[in-house]
Amino acid sequence: MKSNDINKDRHILEQSLKHKNHTPLVQEYWKMVYFIVRKVLLNKRVPFCEHDLENLRNDVFVQLLDNKCKKLRQYKEELGQGLTAWIKLVSVHTTINYIERKDPTGIGNQYARLPLEDIQAKMGYSTEKQLDARLALNDILKFMKQLPARYQLVLKLHYFDGVSVEQVAEVIKLPVKRTHTVLHRAREKLKKVMSEK
Repeated sequence: MKSNDINKDRHILEQSLKHKNHTPLVQEYWKMVYFIVRKVLLNKRVPFCEHDLENLRNDVFVQLLDNKCKKLRQYKEELGQGLTAWIKLVSVHTTINYIERKDPTGIGNQYARLPLEDIQAKMGYSTEKQLDARLALNDILKFMKQLPARYQLVLKLHYFDGVSVEQVAEVIKLPVKRTHTVLHRAREKLKKVMSEK
């Protein structure tokens, strides 16, 4: 390792462990952790959305900083690996643990290797079920048109386009907490409209 890298690692560790200032650590590794998590999920053929990536990235930093920075303290400079390599390792392990919790039987990987027809057969897929699902979706879209425009927008962005609540908040120019409230009210209003059918 270069001396500049060693000095930078030492500075980041000192800030986190001695001064409880985690900002340099987060700033340095925020993007890297995101891409490591994404790469592991892609390699393992696990379906994910932006929200999963953000949650897993946060989990990695929680792992590093929780319990008085226990995982961060386990890093040993004398082993010759840089802090970057250690954080990559923690990122990979955190993501794999998430995958195992989400799919302990490994069914997802099993299906990833099967032809589409076999997956459809195992899941009891039928054209009738697909048609029913499309009809139900069309009904939901019709009912949504009865809602105020803001409710339609947040429901469409979050549930149909897979946009995180934080990003929805940016679009509708509200704080995240308030956006959660708007989303909740939109869901409740949609349920009410649908029940009155």
